Amino acid sequence: MAVGSLAPTAIASEARDVLDVPANGKLQVSVNGQTVGTFSSPGMPSVLSLKRSVALDVFGPTAERERDKAARRFQLISVSRNPDNKVGPVLVKGYTQSADLTVGSHTSRATTKWSQADAYDFADALAGPYALPAPVVRYRLREANGTERASSIPLLPDTWWVAATSKIIGGKSIKFAFAPQFATTVASAAAGAAISEELDGALSDTPRRVMISHGVERPARVMRLSRTLDLGPVSIDRLLVRTADFGSAKSIRDEEPDPSEMTDDIVVNGKRKQSRAAYIVYVGADVLRGCTLITYDKPRHLIHLTCK
Repeated sequence: MAVGSLAPTAIASEARDVLDVPANGKLQVSVNGQTVGTFSSPGMPSVLSLKRSVALDVFGPTAERERDKAARRFQLISVSRNPDNKVGPVLVKGYTQSADLTVGSHTSRATTKWSQADAYDFADALAGPYALPAPVVRYRLREANGTERASSIPLLPDTWWVAATSKIIGGKSIKFAFAPQFATTVASAAAGAAISEELDGALSDTPRRVMISHGVERPARVMRLSRTLDLGPVSIDRLLVRTADFGSAKSIRDEEPDPSEMTDDIVVNGKRKQSRAAYIVYVGADVLRGCTLITYDKPRHLIHLTCK
């Protein structure tokens, strides 16, 4: 992971390249000329994700019927720790449509998407840095106090889900998405197991439920690390691990074994599938509390973190 001081000119060559997102994450995005109130955060989708009712208003009531044959399906799979209670897949049917997007002075032709079940219900649209048309997207988390410094880490190329950086841990390439909209840092089961292997993690506390999206929740437990996990200027010494999830968390040492955690999740009738391991960590507000700015420089493939 390359980390270094950031010169003032490194974020963008021209001020007009930068789109500033306020601390509340609220933006007005024009979709085919229609203004849509949008919530933007680093951990939100890389494709503008519209509320279904808004999408049908923008593209017309026949949009789903016209595109049904080409509909994209979003699949969420969960496996409990008890093999007899394997559940999934949970299918959330989705649609895509190209549109003209404008935010301030920035315009592009891009893909939008929506689903039959909305991912979240607190905004008419969701957007991560790759979903917005500006070359550089800067998120202000809080006011600076003069003690911060800027550092940079690599930004992975655009993907269909979230903007992220990556690090090899426990022999696995784990993606880290900064997600200040979440109070607590959360890892998938497979990512938690890999991190535990290298940094001597152990589970503790009772299970709790955490939301993924589209109304789907997963059980999670606190994992404490014997050695910190460093991402540029921020460090992680504890996080939640989704224990019944994409992959398995069985290899993680348990300080407080709890037989009741052999839990059923969402039961779905149909053919069972083996879950595919996903290595992802959403870095929440608990880890980012000392940071004031997160800047995504898409042309240079860099994330700039301004933190204490």
